[in-house]
This record gives sequence, structure tokens and C-alpha cells, in this order.
Amino acid sequence: MYESQKRAYFESDGKLIKYQEEVKANLATDEGKEWMTQRSAQAEGIFGEIKQDYQYDRFRRRGETGVKLELLLVSIGHNLRRYHTNKFPKKKQCEA
Repeated sequence: MYESQKRAYFESDGKLIKYQEEVKANLATDEGKEWMTQRSAQAEGIFGEIKQDYQYDRFRRRGETGVKLELLLVSIGHNLRRYHTNKFPKKKQCEA
């Protein structure tokens, strides 16, 4: 990568394009399609749950390490909430 006075430019050596073509070829197979459906059902559902149920819509930290740490803490919090609600379910209250 090199910079001019006003704009930043990016040079690619072609490896990225090769990796993208390999990923497209892998996802075009039956096994690749199965992996994508499993990913959609498992991982993206959890992210949607975190975003909607806990009103978490953006990272508050900057930098790769800060974002990783924040995602880790949010994930631990989500897992603790799930554990707590399953371990100690709400008891039905008797209406008087």
C-alpha cells in the first residue's frame, strides 16, 4: 500500500482473487451448500438474538484487539444469560 498526497491506494498481488475463486468453487459443491445452511441456522441466529433482544447494534471499541475483546465479553454475557435462564427458570406465580 502506498499513499499519495490526497488519497490512499491499495495494490493487490492477485492472491486475494485466487482465494475468492477457491471459496466460490467450494461453496458451489453440495457439501459447501450444506455448510452454508448450517452456518445460517446456527451462528447468524445468535447474532440476531444479541442485536435485537439486548439492543446491541455496534462495537464501542476501536482496533482489532478492542473489537475482539468486546465481542468475547458480549458472547460470554449472552452465554451466561442463557445458562441462568435455563438453570433457574421463572416460577409461575399464583394469582390471588
